[in-house]
Amino acid sequence: MASGKLCAAIIRDMPTADGPNASLGVLLGATTIGEQIPTLDFDDTTIEYWDYLIDMESYDAGGLTVTLKYSAAASSGDVDFECAFRRIGDDIEDIDTTAHTYNFNTATTTVPSVIGEIGYHDVVFTDGVDIDSIADGELGILRIRRNSADTLVGDASLISVLIRET
Repeated sequence: MASGKLCAAIIRDMPTADGPNASLGVLLGATTIGEQIPTLDFDDTTIEYWDYLIDMESYDAGGLTVTLKYSAAASSGDVDFECAFRRIGDDIEDIDTTAHTYNFNTATTTVPSVIGEIGYHDVVFTDGVDIDSIADGELGILRIRRNSADTLVGDASLISVLIRET
């Protein structure tokens, strides 16, 4: 049932074991006592990755939309974030010996028109194989990468990730 509700808890973020990984950064606020918003900075010349360990909660086996909120280093161009899932079900596979092929879905979004504004980027998945058949109550890995073939010059700085059922 398509609901738009949040259906996954991010347990922790984690760099991939052998990268290349996005780098940790910060977006500085301009108030008198400035905010420091932690970011993951994805480079424009190298495909970089970042993983999130997730726990599916109250998931009704529908499609998923991953919303990435980001800031861009330039005020023109487009950014291509790609996402993929790995299922870690109960007693299904030995994750330290079984290789997994991530099948990425992509979406292209025009960056915000002013540097420092936040852009919202949706990557859409159907249920089943498109999300590695992950089910309610199971652990999984959400892998994110930026396709360096996009037209944004400079970093795309990831701020937050939401996973909703659609």
